[in-house]
Amino acid sequence: ESCQILLKTDGRHLKAKVELLQGPNNVKQAFEVYASDGSYRPLHVVIDTPGSGNMVRIINKLTMEYPLLATVVPLAAKDKMTGDVTYL
Repeated sequence: ESCQILLKTDGRHLKAKVELLQGPNNVKQAFEVYASDGSYRPLHVVIDTPGSGNMVRIINKLTMEYPLLATVVPLAAKDKMTGDVTYL
């Protein structure tokens, strides 16, 4: 039902595009982020992922000299049998 996203760097610039997809190349939500220091100002967001078949795509908009660390973890999941939401 939702996931956490963390983007950071080792002190270099951070410029990325984050997309929530449902199915192949069907973008439901997208946003771009920029920070002059990805270690001092990392991005931490929680986004809703209702339904099934959702994927998160993260695109580094800078060159290979500016790598980023991306972490995506589930925050809440819905039980298919009971419909209860469990926070992980």
